[in-house]
Amino acid sequence: MGQNQVAMFQCKLVKKRTSSFVLLSTFRNFAADLMKQRNKQDTNLLLSVTKYAEMKKIYKAHIFYTKEQNRFEVLENGYVAVSADGHVKGVATDLSALADEEAEVIDFGDRLLIPAMNDLHVHASQYRNQGIAMDLELLPWLQNYTFPEEVKYADTAYAERMYRRFVHDLWRFGTMRACVFATTHTESTRLLMRLFREAGMGALVGKVAMNRNCPEGLKESVEEMVQGYETLIEEWRRSEDSLVRPIITPRFIPSCTPEMLHACGKLAAKYQLPIQSHLSENKDEIAWVQSLEKESTCYGDAYDRYGLFGQTPTVMAHCVWTAEEELALKKHRKVVVAHCPTSNFNVASGMAPIRRPEHLPHDGLCHTGEQDALSEESPPAIPLVVRGVLACHQVGGELLRTCGKLRARLRVRRTCH
Repeated sequence: MGQNQVAMFQCKLVKKRTSSFVLLSTFRNFAADLMKQRNKQDTNLLLSVTKYAEMKKIYKAHIFYTKEQNRFEVLENGYVAVSADGHVKGVATDLSALADEEAEVIDFGDRLLIPAMNDLHVHASQYRNQGIAMDLELLPWLQNYTFPEEVKYADTAYAERMYRRFVHDLWRFGTMRACVFATTHTESTRLLMRLFREAGMGALVGKVAMNRNCPEGLKESVEEMVQGYETLIEEWRRSEDSLVRPIITPRFIPSCTPEMLHACGKLAAKYQLPIQSHLSENKDEIAWVQSLEKESTCYGDAYDRYGLFGQTPTVMAHCVWTAEEELALKKHRKVVVAHCPTSNFNVASGMAPIRRPEHLPHDGLCHTGEQDALSEESPPAIPLVVRGVLACHQVGGELLRTCGKLRARLRVRRTCH
């Protein structure tokens, strides 16, 4: 491979207006492949390629970011310095404060430059179901649409096709970190972790735990679940990869027997891994949990009894119908809430009442608005942030029980207006 081809790679690296981290990872792989193929006489060329990949980049644009939760930082015509390994090294309005002789300055002109998105709740295995199946509420919707799609992920060829599209769309729309639900299938979960790693993106990837109230193709024994998790955990430990890690993921209380939930709690404690699941999304779901966990005082308490509610860092999705006792427990355990506003609307669950004073993110309670690809119309994160703001403006948690033709007519009217 000659100088012209190296220059072509350099040109792509400069012109591609995307994550420098992803491009640099690709570039290093390219340099390593060359190193294997070329003779010693090309050492200087290869060193030049590697040095180019290691250079610090400085990006010029209107910069918008937050140092603190309640305050924005705005730098008109500012600069961001990024090291070769993707870490931000400095932000300034004066180029001289950041530049060095080898830094490359990339000017985005009058564009806005913001940090990449972080999604704290998304189902990768539901990528194909985006924008469809919004005629049912949560529980029948899981049985009729969600579970049949997830069964397909036993086929790793199908899983790879869908997961590649999913990861690419996250990257394309600026989401570079995510807490992700896969399926119960260990091989497909391993595949998803590999795809995130290859893309240079960060993810907590959960092999879903389920052994009741679901199709046979998604059930696995407690022993199989534990063995699958420990295999993934051991592989992650050997890789020393800090960007892509496992997260303990019981789907929700109704899909897991007490033995399965105990095993999930023990895995989280043994390996000090984070936890993700669903909480108080739908009134029928809450009643179901009460019938299954009769000794628990609330849905959150049911998780807490199994060591799955803040004993290690925990993200709970939706939380539309949180009772006062559950709210107090969430604050005490510092559980993070991903309230997924659009998903809550689309399956008629309601609105998480996060603007009520007792629900505001203080005293250890943190809220985020995530996409939950199970029931979104599209993957871009920015429109979902806007919908989250709209949901925050609503004080009530009233259930939106419009279904079927009535619901479709309301959607058409809203679109027309």
